[in-house]
Amino acid sequence: MGLYVEIMCDERKNWPGTPEYAGKIEHRCWSNRNDSAQGYSVAQARKEAKKQGWKIIGRYACCPGCLKNLPGEGASE
Repeated sequence: MGLYVEIMCDERKNWPGTPEYAGKIEHRCWSNRNDSAQGYSVAQARKEAKKQGWKIIGRYACCPGCLKNLPGEGASE
């Protein structure tokens, strides 16, 4: 049995409540759709996350899906 480390998104945004995004089946946040970066150590998981386009600063992580500001989102969301 092996262990692995998984990076989870701290933002976990949903789709905006505009008609443009109504009925989206796939989750916006990669952590919500079980597509987080993984590795056999914390360093390896962080390296893989950066390679996939995640924003990693210290203990903060944000997936590419949550990094984008979409039409219909307020600046404070």
